[in-house]
Amino acid sequence: MRGKNKSNRVHINEGGNLTFVIEPLLPLGKENAISTKALMQALQCSERELRAIVSRERQNGAIICSAATGGYFKPSTRKELKDFCENLESQAITILRTLRSARKILKETEGQLSISRESGINGE
Repeated sequence: MRGKNKSNRVHINEGGNLTFVIEPLLPLGKENAISTKALMQALQCSERELRAIVSRERQNGAIICSAATGGYFKPSTRKELKDFCENLESQAITILRTLRSARKILKETEGQLSISRESGINGE
């Protein structure tokens, strides 16, 4: 698969159904998570490419959980899925707060050609 766009591995088969590459490889349960390195070797891709594939599959309906230790798995319990959802929500909140801060500075510096500390960055 080298030389191809490895992050575009979500396909629609002849029946019109989505087929996934990563989701079928994953074990059930957090305790059985497959490491990022093992998935990279199985798919012959980089970590960046793996993350892009996981993201695409998730966006197309695959339930792919990730462990803090860097592994991936399919949830075997509602608690595992709930914990994963809470982790995603926490990440989303952090990203939205960061975006809010950047937009605030963008608004405060409207019409300026550059942004300086005097423009309000770092609370000044």
